[in-house]
Amino acid sequence: MKSNLKTQFTNISSMSGFPSGEAGYELGVSACYAGFIGDYLVVAGGCNFPEPGKKKYYSSIYAAKVTGNEETLQWEMIGNLPEPAAYGGVVASGDSLILVGGCNTEHSLRTVLSIHLDQENGKPILKSLPDLPCTVDNMGVCLLDTRLFVVGGNQDGRPSASVLTMEIGKDEKWTPETELIGEPRVQPVCAAYNGELFVWGGFYENGKSSIVATSGLRYQLMSKSWTSLPAPVNLQGKELTLTGATAILEVSAKGNAQIVCAGGVNREIFWDAISGTYSMVAKTDYLKKDISWYKFNNSLLIYNLKTEQWEIPSPENALLARAGAQVALRGHTLYYMGGELKPGLRSPGIVKVDLR
Repeated sequence: MKSNLKTQFTNISSMSGFPSGEAGYELGVSACYAGFIGDYLVVAGGCNFPEPGKKKYYSSIYAAKVTGNEETLQWEMIGNLPEPAAYGGVVASGDSLILVGGCNTEHSLRTVLSIHLDQENGKPILKSLPDLPCTVDNMGVCLLDTRLFVVGGNQDGRPSASVLTMEIGKDEKWTPETELIGEPRVQPVCAAYNGELFVWGGFYENGKSSIVATSGLRYQLMSKSWTSLPAPVNLQGKELTLTGATAILEVSAKGNAQIVCAGGVNREIFWDAISGTYSMVAKTDYLKKDISWYKFNNSLLIYNLKTEQWEIPSPENALLARAGAQVALRGHTLYYMGGELKPGLRSPGIVKVDLR
């Protein structure tokens, strides 16, 4: 399947300013929680390696007011999560962000939190929602109206193909919805629109039988049936995995919907490592290669829900070549934050992407 390269290139630019409240956070983090609450971009948690070989998880909550014209974000540390956390999921719901699961050095989480900002002092107000039926981390999370989905990931410490769901503000009870077709998917991306759930990427670590998925799946809620979807491809027509990537639904004023994706690991290099093969580099040297060697995805990818085809609306851009980044959408502007430049090395970069 060939890519559709639009003639109008998307504007991609780097911004200055990264949160810096806890020692080490200014180095950049991956797998944080982030999203917009009104005019405020909110970032919480995440992890990095301030010392080689020692992963640190963070609990701080930061906020920066966004007008859309600034080149530098001014951050304020406004509070803390109940405990350090990363590798969970986050969705924007009304005037709140909902933080789902995750993990830290001690354990994986089953907690679900709602965060909104106090109108008088701008401080975060945290509310507990019903716990997940199991601990979940490294999953996909998305929202369809008031229906929250948790897709795959590690559930109770094991790679899972399970899809869990809960109606926010209604019964607020977690129930198993379905199972993904095929193997479990850890670190997939997902989005939901018009009664359908979309899933791409994810990996399953199982020695030489390990899988790094490129293909996608579509689940229709009414019929409770799955169909296969094409894999995204780069400008050369090669299939890409969205493992460790980001995905977010964007809907125009005219109701046209698309799923915007960025980042992710290189399928062959990642499989070579998780399978224990190490045919491309010795295991002892895996973390020592230059950033470019890891070949993280550097294309902005858009799945058009009307044409059911992948599009690449911009040239390849090294600013997007990250895994474990987080994304937030305000209007038609995407904010792409943090992530790792290569295994063990985080980025403090924030990239603004204009989708119109």
